[in-house]
Amino acid sequence: MKNRRFSCRSLWVVLMFIGQLLGACRLSAPEPTATLPPPPPTETKALPTNTVVPPTETPVPPTETPEPTLTPTETFTPTPDLVATANYESTQAAAAMLEKVYGVLDEIGYSTDSGRLIWSSADMVDLRINTYNTYDWWQIDDGKDFADFILHADITWESTSGLAICGFVVRGGENLTQEKYYLFQTIRLSGLPSWDVELWEYNKWVSTVSGTIRSAPVIDQDNGATNEFILVADGSTMVIHANGSKLGSVPITSISEGTVAYYAWSESGETSCAFSNAWLWSLEN
Repeated sequence: MKNRRFSCRSLWVVLMFIGQLLGACRLSAPEPTATLPPPPPTETKALPTNTVVPPTETPVPPTETPEPTLTPTETFTPTPDLVATANYESTQAAAAMLEKVYGVLDEIGYSTDSGRLIWSSADMVDLRINTYNTYDWWQIDDGKDFADFILHADITWESTSGLAICGFVVRGGENLTQEKYYLFQTIRLSGLPSWDVELWEYNKWVSTVSGTIRSAPVIDQDNGATNEFILVADGSTMVIHANGSKLGSVPITSISEGTVAYYAWSESGETSCAFSNAWLWSLEN
């Protein structure tokens, strides 16, 4: 028992000694120093070799605000060629018209040296009547007054039955029911081509200044026929021509001036008086 106890103690002493040696070894051996990782590389940017120089002048904004640009609508503008053509054609038409007028004046014995053309129309005026005992009229040149003149017009007439009259109001007024006027009438009645000139007042017959209804075989009575008439109101006399022939002359002493108009009258049925190729030559300069 003493030997075993001695042995255990000896063992413990040995262990303690070994432990102290190990502790001395730990103390005498230097501890390793912790090494920090190297810092990350610093990024270096290369500076540009060219330096931008700011402009020396500063743009000044406009003081006025520009107006918006409008898109023009398409407008037809005749070309100079078209304008020249239109002017040429108008001149040619006027020249042709004057040539016809001069021809008529020469035909009836009037000189072109005195007077002037004051109105003309290429349009047709068709007076149509389909009511019993009814008339219609149309004033030329907006109802202006004329004293001494030469009137030319073609009349195309048609009628279905009864008596039909186409003619002209001479030296009239604005209203046939209130004024005096002379009435030239060419009468369409089967087998009786004729004419007369009458004085009317308040739209009522006053007298037949031609003396009576006069026969005129030169007037074409056919339905749809066209006749050319020329009336010369010169002072106190009116001379009538039809289709190149002189029909006669009548006194017009009661009225010195007034309007000129187309006239149509129908006794029954339907009547049409179409006036065309009309012009008015003033005998006064």
